[in-house]
Amino acid sequence: LAANFGRACGQEAARRLLPAAVGHFGKGIAELPRVWMRGQEEVKAMVREVRGWERVEAAWARGDGILFLTPHLGSFEVTAQAYAERFAATHGPITVLYRPARKPWLRPLVDTARERPGLAAAPAAFISLLKGGNFGKQLVKLA
Repeated sequence: LAANFGRACGQEAARRLLPAAVGHFGKGIAELPRVWMRGQEEVKAMVREVRGWERVEAAWARGDGILFLTPHLGSFEVTAQAYAERFAATHGPITVLYRPARKPWLRPLVDTARERPGLAAAPAAFISLLKGGNFGKQLVKLA
């Protein structure tokens, strides 16, 4: 992690930013059970601020599709739920691609936690489709 930070922003900035980044990563991991095991209303109440909805609304107004690329930083699990809450009724569900949990005992929790109203979870589907596989889920809606 330190090497990546060093390459991205220089060694001095990496030394300064790394402790906070590791702390925030730890907070994100600690928040996951709360997000996964709470109802949608409780998760919705966790959102304090959203920036950039005007860009999403402008894309929909132009008739453009949207592809979100989100790093595993911050509350990435809440982001898709916030989108689903705001836009699924008018624009359909958001499909989230993810790699299934490696631990078999954890898979049912992760799979059910990610299936929310307006949100469809597709485990490893995109990469599998590129390799010729088919999970039977709709990933792309063509107009």
